[in-house]
Amino acid sequence: IGYNIKLKKFPLIGNIVVAIVLALSFIYAGLAFSNVSPLILPAALAFGLTLIRELVKDMADIIGDKSVGLKTFPIIFGEKKTIILCVVLSVLLGIGAFIPFITGHYNICYGISLILTVEIPLGVVVISVINKPSIETAKRSAHLLKFCTIGGLFSIYIGTI
Repeated sequence: IGYNIKLKKFPLIGNIVVAIVLALSFIYAGLAFSNVSPLILPAALAFGLTLIRELVKDMADIIGDKSVGLKTFPIIFGEKKTIILCVVLSVLLGIGAFIPFITGHYNICYGISLILTVEIPLGVVVISVINKPSIETAKRSAHLLKFCTIGGLFSIYIGTI
C-alpha cells in the first residue's frame, strides 16, 4: 500500500524498496532458524532480479503511470536510460550470480541450472528490450524475469545438494 501511495512517486526508490522487501523474506527465514548466513546470497540474487523486474514492469506500465502523475524511472529519465540501467544491472547480476559457482560455494548443478534458468533468460530479456523496446516486450520480459527468480531459487537449492 505504501509503495503505491508514496514510493512509486519517486524514481528508483520504490523499485529498490520492493526488491529489499522480497530479499528480506530470505533473511527473515534465516532469522527464524537462527542461521542467516546461507541465505544472504539468495537474498542478494532475489534483490537483483526483483529490481530489474520492477524497472521492466515500470516500462510496461508507463502509459498508466503517466496518466496518474507518477514519476517512475522510465517516465523521468526515459526509455533509453531505463534500458541502459536494466542492461547494466543484468550484467552485474549475471556475473555476480556466477561467482558462487566459480568460488566453489555451490556445485556444478548450480552452474548448469543457473545458466539454463537465469543467465540465458536474462540475456533474452536484455536483447529483447534493446532490439524491440515496447510495452509488449516489457510485459513479456517481466514474466520471463519471474521465471528467472524461480530458476534462481531452484539453482541454489540443487547447488547445495
